[in-house]
Amino acid sequence: MYLSIPRSFGAVAFTIMPLILTIDRIIATCTPIQYKNLKHCEVYYIGFLLVFPVIYALWILGFAILQQDTENSSNICVLSNCFGDAYYLYKVSTFSFAIILFPLQYFVNYRMKAMEYDSTNISIVQALIKITVMYYFGAFLSYSVMFMGNIYFKSTLESIQIVKLTAGIISFSTQSFTLPLFCYTV
Repeated sequence: MYLSIPRSFGAVAFTIMPLILTIDRIIATCTPIQYKNLKHCEVYYIGFLLVFPVIYALWILGFAILQQDTENSSNICVLSNCFGDAYYLYKVSTFSFAIILFPLQYFVNYRMKAMEYDSTNISIVQALIKITVMYYFGAFLSYSVMFMGNIYFKSTLESIQIVKLTAGIISFSTQSFTLPLFCYTV
């Protein structure tokens, strides 16, 4: 199948943005003086934060390109259909990031309250926690319901691909809600 590299790269790299925002907040709360120094070199600092999503996306895309089926090529390919086994690697790593993310965000929230930050910074972190909880819960719930329905109704390969397509659309559309929050807080 045909793999759209720019679209897939953006979708995969954007998954890591809540984790990058959390790393930014950890640096801000644990070392506030160094954080102010980093903010003076804002271009380098944002570049430093974006290195990890770029490496992660290149790793997943490289794995997907190595598995790509060149004989069955089509003009339209959604991420879940053209990635093959790399899609499952992507989802497992995303779930692992979600498990790491919640304790880190609660740690940042605790540190901000202990340092007596102003209420806008604390409310931003609390909004980030709520959005990521809703995103991961919604994506997990949609995947679970769809795949259990496939198992229960003994689905064919075509219906499983439709379920993967639908679950991928739900997952990537819910990720778009974290973009305004990321742009506002960094």
